[in-house]
Amino acid sequence: MSRRACFNSSYSIRHMTASKHILEHSLKRVVVFQTHELSEETLQAYRHLKRSAGSRYQVELLLDVRSGTTVPPELLSETVCFDSREFASWGLPVMGDTMLPGHCHFPILRYFLANPAIEMLWHVEYDVRFTGAWNLLFDTHESNEADLLCCHLQNRLDEPQWYWWGSLRGPTSDAPIEALRNPDRQWRALLVVSRYSARALRTLVEYQRNGWSGHQEVLIPTVLTQAGLKVRDLNGRAVNCEQLRPRRRSFYWSTSDLTGSMSEFGSIRFRPASLRPGLLSNTLYHPVKPKSMLQKKSLISRVFSKLLAARQILRAMIYRRSRQVN
Repeated sequence: MSRRACFNSSYSIRHMTASKHILEHSLKRVVVFQTHELSEETLQAYRHLKRSAGSRYQVELLLDVRSGTTVPPELLSETVCFDSREFASWGLPVMGDTMLPGHCHFPILRYFLANPAIEMLWHVEYDVRFTGAWNLLFDTHESNEADLLCCHLQNRLDEPQWYWWGSLRGPTSDAPIEALRNPDRQWRALLVVSRYSARALRTLVEYQRNGWSGHQEVLIPTVLTQAGLKVRDLNGRAVNCEQLRPRRRSFYWSTSDLTGSMSEFGSIRFRPASLRPGLLSNTLYHPVKPKSMLQKKSLISRVFSKLLAARQILRAMIYRRSRQVN
């Protein structure tokens, strides 16, 4: 099958190309680097990932072509394309008219369906940087039995005012759903760097086909824990499996307030974006954007933003400490 050929399935996959060498050689471990643009900064990040991922993993570029991005000739054989403008026709329940926000996992599920021999899949978004060799992160978690590895794993009681909790919807049947009735059974995770087992990917497809929907940050960890699968933060926090003691040097750090807003003091955060990663080695940073995508802010604006973030984090720390005492 041609690398540029289209792959058709019951999910109406029309733009994602079949991964020829994976289908032929049945590779078990894959890393996909998902992006919608191919600036020089993004290409450098992809090449660093590919060079340092190690021999266990096949690395591929998962490219959204909605804006007409063309693939460099030297990357054609390792690029899988999709068009996010057609996400609503892919056969999965949606929560809005656009792929963003909330549906960033759709291309991963389609990729898995096109390559069912995969046993383990790492997903890396284009604005993530790791200041070390990626195989250090991958090899550290090689024996980790979690079905989902993620960042910033939080319970609804930790971030009760997060906006996207309300997006979670269960199947249309009248059967009682524990995760929908009890807030302490709802989980949120940042999935800019994540690892999925085949069992996790199959479960997500099954649950979504049965009617589950919602923003991927709440849908994915909640569905998997509801199904009894093992979910673990890269820093050790876990659901349905043993909580690991944090490493002496974590691969990332994050903090958030009661609204789920992730502080700019974390190496992994929602915003603001930066042009370069931080100075610490072997650390994950997000978001790191190409220069063309950054917005300039005045010094006063940056200082005010940091003071506001510190105030919100202090309030969250007081709230969570009081909950532990009670």
